[in-house]
Amino acid sequence: MDFLRDTTIAEPILQLRKAYGQVSDILLGGDLLIGQDWSTFTNLNAWPNTLDYEGPNSMLSLRHPIVRWHRKYHPTLTLEVALEAPDERVFEGAVEVSRWPDAVVAVISQTDRFNFQGSFIVRDLRGSGEPQSAVSDTGWGVNLSGVIDMPGRLAPDFITYSLSFGAGYGGLLNDFPADASYDFYENRLEAIPTLAWYIGYQHWWSPCLYTVATYGLVQQDNFDFQPGFAFRETQYSSINLTWTPTPQWLFGVEALYGTREDKDGAYGSVWRTQFTSRISF
Repeated sequence: MDFLRDTTIAEPILQLRKAYGQVSDILLGGDLLIGQDWSTFTNLNAWPNTLDYEGPNSMLSLRHPIVRWHRKYHPTLTLEVALEAPDERVFEGAVEVSRWPDAVVAVISQTDRFNFQGSFIVRDLRGSGEPQSAVSDTGWGVNLSGVIDMPGRLAPDFITYSLSFGAGYGGLLNDFPADASYDFYENRLEAIPTLAWYIGYQHWWSPCLYTVATYGLVQQDNFDFQPGFAFRETQYSSINLTWTPTPQWLFGVEALYGTREDKDGAYGSVWRTQFTSRISF
């Protein structure tokens, strides 16, 4: 558990992070997990080491109730299949009334130098629009993400990356753009095409001093019937210098820059500087 249920305010609010049980060697030789955990669509290994707690705009960082079966078919290859709670829906002009869980399949490869995960998600997008009729569409998304350890003289540097695309999965991203928009004139719910990616590079200046540079982008293809203030694009950039004088103590400074553009062309940008110290025990 932690006290970060609402990261937009300074007040500590208790939330459940993870709570699950797992049975090993069941159902075709795989393991079965039931409870609250990170989404199967998420690759934790691919997260860049930003000091910013939320991370890039295009990062997938959802935790919710799930039922997940996974099995290792090879020392370097794992298959995961899951049903996940139908939450985190974001609709424009309609009230979310989705009924069916998300279905997720992930293939994970882990070798000495590479981590790779390919994930596919299918979502039931169901909303109640005007005049209070239930309309639905199918959302889907693909995520390709991982870590590449640099060779030779560049070691121990590494690259983290994520590329996701689809329609109707925007609510799973950090920037929380809409999954779908309600067309009042046609009485239909339309999943919004979305592209999101980031790349990060971590460079070690010394065994206890490193820098992480990160860039992220989220774009949506807007429909004609969407309002002018509808989300169109955000960009995220960050760079930090982090010092770890001991394994338990971290101190760093980070500069961040972000932009947003709406469907009607409205544009905004902001700079932020962050100082961070962390003690682990």
